[in-house]
Amino acid sequence: MKKSERTKSIIISSVIELIEEIGTTDITMSMIAKKADVAVGLINYHYESKQALIIDAVRYYVSEHIAKENVFVTYENMSPWETLKKSFTSYADFLAEHALLSRLHIKFSIDGEIDADAAQQAVSYYLPIIKKVNNSLSDEQMMTALRMISSTIQMSFLQADMSSETFDFFDKEQRDKFIEQMIMLVIGEKGGNK
Repeated sequence: MKKSERTKSIIISSVIELIEEIGTTDITMSMIAKKADVAVGLINYHYESKQALIIDAVRYYVSEHIAKENVFVTYENMSPWETLKKSFTSYADFLAEHALLSRLHIKFSIDGEIDADAAQQAVSYYLPIIKKVNNSLSDEQMMTALRMISSTIQMSFLQADMSSETFDFFDKEQRDKFIEQMIMLVIGEKGGNK
């Protein structure tokens, strides 16, 4: 890793830590520089603004987590249905455990400030697994199923603080049961092909 890449990585890690500690509103470039042990000028050299730095940090952190999680789940010895369930529950766990970062990532994605890297990662990862779970689905139906499940997870997460429903997204047991039922409804029963 080049020195400039290593420096950017340290800056990004510092931003992530600060976001998780205090949110984004109160973060200053000076705070980031102090935490990263670099000069403010060096941060300004790499990033045109605090907002650009926050967007890049959130995008990078979420993309890296998705890539690592996908590798971990892919190599476990599970059926395609269990792999799919584990992948979606891991995604929901990440949302719950990193609520502020996740909200920012979803917001930045909706606003078009983050490119479609994470979405493309999801498509590349999930479609082959969905195909193994239910090979009677067309590519278009698999894409629709993927969108239905992922957007429902995101919407349930975003509404969790506002909703008085009986479903509590932040309760892992309820969340896992919800995801299992959703996969069964949208893609098919446990154990394979329809």
